[in-house]
Amino acid sequence: MFQKAHAVAYVMMAFRIAYYKVYHPLAYYATYFSIRAKEFNLRDMTSGKEHVKKTIAEIKALGNNASNKESNSLTSLELALEMYCRGFEFAKVDIYHSHYKNFLIEDGKLLPHLMAIDGLGENVAIQIYEEARIKPFMSKEDLQNRAHVNKSNLEKLDSFGCLAGLPDSDQMSFFSFG
Repeated sequence: MFQKAHAVAYVMMAFRIAYYKVYHPLAYYATYFSIRAKEFNLRDMTSGKEHVKKTIAEIKALGNNASNKESNSLTSLELALEMYCRGFEFAKVDIYHSHYKNFLIEDGKLLPHLMAIDGLGENVAIQIYEEARIKPFMSKEDLQNRAHVNKSNLEKLDSFGCLAGLPDSDQMSFFSFG
């Protein structure tokens, strides 16, 4: 009797997953990437459909020589490709709108969480998330001081365009040379 009940439970779960995948696709992708994705390479995932296809082909070409990280990212890349083929895309990580560990849906796009940035640990992501809700950051220096972000993490955030418009320092310049 247990085997039959177990099989029924799996079938019911498959129907639920299929329902969300068809009728609420962004919610499905947000949930999958937040909970099930083992590896999420933000640079590869957000570089567009053709880049994702190329990365999948490179990993498959490696075969058994692919590293664990590459093998684990393959499923996420395939799901990202599916998402792109269905007409959906990723938004840019935003220090004011992104959650620290859950993908969100914003303006019809999937908004990656702060921890999707490689090397940005959970504690730093939580600090940024909480401090951004208290008041906006005045500068990169303010972000470093309030959220305890080190220089390396600050450079990573900057490389993904998360700090666009933030001045380097709290100091104001009254004189313009040049």
